[in-house]
Amino acid sequence: MTFAPEGLAAGADPLVMKSFVQQELIKRGVLWSGFHNLAAAHTDDDIAYLLRVYGEVLPLLREALEGRRLGDSLHGAPVEAVFRKTTGFNLKPVAAAGTGAATLMAQTETDDARA
Repeated sequence: MTFAPEGLAAGADPLVMKSFVQQELIKRGVLWSGFHNLAAAHTDDDIAYLLRVYGEVLPLLREALEGRRLGDSLHGAPVEAVFRKTTGFNLKPVAAAGTGAATLMAQTETDDARA
C-alpha cells in the first residue's frame, strides 16, 4: 500500500495518511506498521478478518480525504520518517550516462541536504 499525494489525496501528507490507517487498524485489533507478515500460523479466518477490517478502514480514509479533515481525524501525532526520506522514496535512482555509483551516491546526499 502506498500513500501517494495525488488524485483524491492531492496535498495530503503521506505520513498522516499512513498514521490514520495505522490508527484505525489498531483500533480493530490489527497491528500494522506499513506492511503485513503472513505466516503459516495465520488461519483463513485471520485473513478474512484482515480483509474485512481493510473494507472498513479504507472507506474511512476516503471520507477523511474527501472532507479535507484527515488531520482532525488523527488522534495524536503522525508517524515520522526515521530511516529514509519521504519525498520521492518510491522512485528508483537513475544514474546519468557515464556516472558511477559514487556520483549517484553524492547526488543523493546533496538532495538529502536540500530536503
